[in-house]
Amino acid sequence: MKRIWPILAASIFLINAAHAIEDEDAKASFGRGVELVKKGDFEGARGEFEAALDVNPDLTAARVELGRSLEALKDYDGALEQYKIVTRQIPYA
Repeated sequence: MKRIWPILAASIFLINAAHAIEDEDAKASFGRGVELVKKGDFEGARGEFEAALDVNPDLTAARVELGRSLEALKDYDGALEQYKIVTRQIPYA
């Protein structure tokens, strides 16, 4: 039983490290997307926001910005779908 604890502790550490790396990847994609929006590159921004959401589907800010980018690209159905997901992620009080 004593041998299991070091293995369990190492496993938890590695899992947490992997999640931290994924979270940083999502934040980096989100940041690139925001910069692309500022430049008016909504198609490029869309790809970055989608990449962020592939890593972390619960990154609400990326989903909102994806919706805004889709609106700018006149993909109103796609934008509406993103906003519907956001309303499920952030329930109203």
